[in-house]
Amino acid sequence: MADSPLIKVGGQAVLEGVMMRSPASFAVAVRDVHGQIVLREAPWQSLSARVGLLRWPFLRGSVVLLESMLNGISALNFSARVAMVGEEEKEKEEKKNKEKGKDKDKDKDKDKKDKE
Repeated sequence: MADSPLIKVGGQAVLEGVMMRSPASFAVAVRDVHGQIVLREAPWQSLSARVGLLRWPFLRGSVVLLESMLNGISALNFSARVAMVGEEEKEKEEKKNKEKGKDKDKDKDKDKKDKE
């Protein structure tokens, strides 16, 4: 185990899921309303890896903070979109069920009037 390389991976919680980032990849996994896992994965490379000047101590910290914030916001937006799709589906189903219930109530009222 001492011979295996150390892999740097970090992450954060998002709505109904998790975001993970490694030096080469960025992934977000979110559970939708139906219980399915929705995955978004993309290659990722730090800005400081592409621009050598940004590796200087003060600049490096600022770049890491900015990248972390942007990655976190992107992951939260993705998870919110997945959650909203599910909420919209639930609302449509509830609306249909309410309309069916109203139709049944109208039929019952008609039956009562016909009996009278």
